[in-house]
Amino acid sequence: MGHQISKDYVREEVELGYEGAVYLNSLAFNRFVSAMTSQIILGTLCAFLMKTRKVWIFSTHMLPLLARLCAAPNSTLLTVNTFSMGLTVAGIALFLLANLFVPYRLARAAYSELLHLEVIELYRLLALGISLWNQFAVPALFSVFWFVLYAVQLCSDVMSASASATYQGIMFFLLTSVSECCATPYSLLGLTFVVSYLALGLLNLCKFYLGGYAAVQNENVMHRGVTEGVTLLLLALQTGLLDMQELQRTFLLSIILFIVLTSTLQSMIEITDPIILALGASRNRSLWKHFRGLSMCLLLLVFPVFMAYKISQFFHMDFWLLILVSSCMLTSLQVRAGYLPVI
Repeated sequence: MGHQISKDYVREEVELGYEGAVYLNSLAFNRFVSAMTSQIILGTLCAFLMKTRKVWIFSTHMLPLLARLCAAPNSTLLTVNTFSMGLTVAGIALFLLANLFVPYRLARAAYSELLHLEVIELYRLLALGISLWNQFAVPALFSVFWFVLYAVQLCSDVMSASASATYQGIMFFLLTSVSECCATPYSLLGLTFVVSYLALGLLNLCKFYLGGYAAVQNENVMHRGVTEGVTLLLLALQTGLLDMQELQRTFLLSIILFIVLTSTLQSMIEITDPIILALGASRNRSLWKHFRGLSMCLLLLVFPVFMAYKISQFFHMDFWLLILVSSCMLTSLQVRAGYLPVI
């Protein structure tokens, strides 16, 4: 980039034909200051990324500008620019030659370490895989990738939305945008991590509302959003979501998200269960604690009914849809029969 900036500057100076001192011409001085500022910022950025204070190492591309400051002829500027590019190429070549055998030495050291190990236990390899997974931040990387993809797709759909698409409803519009972002395995994997993070946030919010900050610290492996993400991924792969057309993918994805949300509500019931039972057993008379428990129970009682109503409006009722709706209604019945009498 630095050499490209210098090349464009030299080309512009040759075309304009001014060979005097740059400080004697305001336009030439402005061009010089603009190019020099860009080069200084670029060199400083390179030094920062390489974690070194030797900024002069990344300043070879400034030679044409320094030559122009010394009132060198335009024909000389082209030669200086070519010379600076040659210096950079020579530096890169020397660096590569000096570190040519580094991968070989690393591989040899790793092989010698493996030879000293008598038994490579499975949990060590698993720990290594988890460590690399956490260091590379794979879930966060895929989640950010999917969010950016969805934002671009949503903006594109909003710009090209017609009156008929708006009439179909905002929920169908958002589901269509989500389905368009699930056409590749990478985007589907990104949606899996996004759903997992959303489920984790919803479950932590439920814990915080019922038990405060201390309840969030008590982590349960089954309440980390992993179940919801894995459920979405397995259902998508089993039903062939990637191979479907856009409209079919939208309807199927809505059913899969319905199942995932039902699973999340079931996890919320598992979180609410011990807290409600503890309130009933301890005879706690705190109105605020009873209000939080009662409001959460009412939410778990009403929201599954609302979900069942919406999906029945969205699809034609058949046997399989009846099974999905009944499984969702069981959540409300479980809350109605088990928790409200305790409160």
